[in-house]
Amino acid sequence: VNDIDPSIELRAKAEANDDKCTNLFLYLPDPPHFSTHGHGSQINTYILAMLDGTYLNRNVLLVEPPNDVSTFAGASQFGCPVDAFEEIHMKSPASSAPENWQIKENFSGGLSRLINHPTWLSGGCSMPCADTYTYNDWVRIATSPNAVTEPISCKESNGRTVNVIATGGRGARQYFYSKLRSNDDHFISNEKWGIRLGATQAEARIFSTLSDNAMWDYACGLMIKAGFLRLQPW
Repeated sequence: VNDIDPSIELRAKAEANDDKCTNLFLYLPDPPHFSTHGHGSQINTYILAMLDGTYLNRNVLLVEPPNDVSTFAGASQFGCPVDAFEEIHMKSPASSAPENWQIKENFSGGLSRLINHPTWLSGGCSMPCADTYTYNDWVRIATSPNAVTEPISCKESNGRTVNVIATGGRGARQYFYSKLRSNDDHFISNEKWGIRLGATQAEARIFSTLSDNAMWDYACGLMIKAGFLRLQPW
């Protein structure tokens, strides 16, 4: 595995297509209270969730709470860069009062204010079944005891059925470590997983022959080559 290959992300953006968004893994980093953990814990859990979702051969979405339901001032536990604000144009003469500024409506919040989640992981997919499932619905599903092992199906407005796994930090960790410690149902390298991690076909074939530490070292190398972990530019 060589240096970072920016063409992986560019190709993922060019090939993004809703028809490829029928099997999704939603990672909700906020519940249950994971957004109050230390920065290292939040980043480590995000990495484990990405390994979980790609192992399950799914496009992985990073799902944040809407700004108006966030428990944090400024909608993120990682503070507010100057880029986050926009001025409110009042009918009265402009004032320098703080209430004349607000967080931009679509500005990244939550963990996404720190991490720039790549398209090669998400597939460019949007939130599934947005007409029928709210953020709070996904929180309820993500915090259920068997969230990772019991996917749900929902219908899009166009009639397409989407199979979805949703989990928070606790579920992502539990799934990862349960498989890591299992003698019968452990992680097994395979070509599909390698492709999800950004491998070429040749690299995926090599990856599929590895096990134990060599498998994890190669998996991390593939993700790094694809440009993981990417931080926001502000």
